[in-house]
Amino acid sequence: MSGKNTDLNDFQLGYSAMERPACDTLIFVPTYNEAGNIGELLRLILKAELPVDILIIDDNSTDGTADVVRRVAATAPCVELQSRPGKLGIGSAHVEALRFAKERGYRVLVTLDADFSHQPSDIPRFLERREEFDVVVGSRFETERSLREWSVHRKAITHLGHFLTKTLLNLPYDATGAFRLYRLDRISDKLISVISSQHYEFFFESLAIFHEAGLKIGQIPIVLPRRAYGHSKMQIVHAVRGVRRLLQLSFKLATVRYQFRTAQQTYYSPDGTAAEWNEYWGQREPRPEYKFYEMVASFYRKYLIKRTLNHFIRKTFKPGERLLHAGCGGGEVDDDVVTFADVTALDISPAAISRYKSRFNIPAMVGDVFRLPDAPPYDGVYNLGVMEHFSPEEIRKILTEFNRTLSANGRLLLFWPPVFGLSVFALKILRWTFRRVLGREIVFHPAEPSLIRSRNEVNSFLEDAGFQLREFNFGIRDAFTYVVVVADKKREI
Repeated sequence: MSGKNTDLNDFQLGYSAMERPACDTLIFVPTYNEAGNIGELLRLILKAELPVDILIIDDNSTDGTADVVRRVAATAPCVELQSRPGKLGIGSAHVEALRFAKERGYRVLVTLDADFSHQPSDIPRFLERREEFDVVVGSRFETERSLREWSVHRKAITHLGHFLTKTLLNLPYDATGAFRLYRLDRISDKLISVISSQHYEFFFESLAIFHEAGLKIGQIPIVLPRRAYGHSKMQIVHAVRGVRRLLQLSFKLATVRYQFRTAQQTYYSPDGTAAEWNEYWGQREPRPEYKFYEMVASFYRKYLIKRTLNHFIRKTFKPGERLLHAGCGGGEVDDDVVTFADVTALDISPAAISRYKSRFNIPAMVGDVFRLPDAPPYDGVYNLGVMEHFSPEEIRKILTEFNRTLSANGRLLLFWPPVFGLSVFALKILRWTFRRVLGREIVFHPAEPSLIRSRNEVNSFLEDAGFQLREFNFGIRDAFTYVVVVADKKREI
């Protein structure tokens, strides 16, 4: 165990040759002038006799914090101190801890503050969830008594931060807290390398990156008492810098999402996807919230979407042309289309196809958009609310398959919700309302990782799959619900 000051570069590079730890869990506590707290905190963690090692990263405290840790480490070999040459920022300390733990071979990292705002007695509760989630967050918003002892001022700042991270970063978690568990064997070095914040912004930036990369994040409620000793190190300058960083990150998320979702392995499973959509199309619990959602969705389809679909079908295709509705769902919008064109319907969900056949006496089959059945070329392919449920790489594969099944003059008509669509915001509000009223997260439909962000993004997908964008429309006709994309199959030269 080393307590000497080291150069930061040595600290970053020096632990790659260290041996794998005897236990798989590391507890990390960053410190700066915590001499009044750290000894008792370590005593309580050690008293619990958990199979863990403990890392303290101290930023050159002036009150003897490092000396307290060294005295504890002298009798507790599981405690290690890393001293840094100056106050380098709490965010950088957490990044260093993540790297340190991964290099040492730990599978689990638990992080908490030294000031007793986080209770060591809660650590076992985090460890209980380590198999279920990739990241576990201690939430101050799961129970009303979490912040009961805090001042009105601190409560207001905390709730404002929670509101901003939910609104700007789409994070439903307590994204500004430090009490967390990380499954390091499920978090790549590449993910950690993207985190750039050195200070308090680390907490929401890291969680946003992990969330966008598809890690499974869970929460457990925690109660935060008043600070035991000393004063909070959060200053006005930190809050201002945090808001600025929050705004920057909200604009950067499209790039982050593209980086990591295009790099990830495709996890598409026909059986799993069919099961999800079978549940959506009538095989889920008949709970009131789902009935209410279906009533609202049905209104949208019948009175807004159907009218818009009819307009673009007639504008894009000729009467009697052969069209494939690839991802037809229950067919609630197809009443007029099936009389205008020669439609074949396809969906991966047997429940959806059953609904479709009960409405129309036309060809309808269970099928996969990645592997369309061989048939004479279609004049057009269309769908509504399908593409956003796939990753960017999967979208390219689907569009390529659409291209294969189209005739030389074939056209594509896609209704694709954007991140700025009113229906997207309406569903967020609905989920928030149910969460507040019912106290649980309601999932109305399968995940939507690829809501449209720009015309250029769509054009890139189409170009890669051999299409030429003809029209990109977003307007009042369907109450700003969908971006309507019309594309022509490129002719071979």
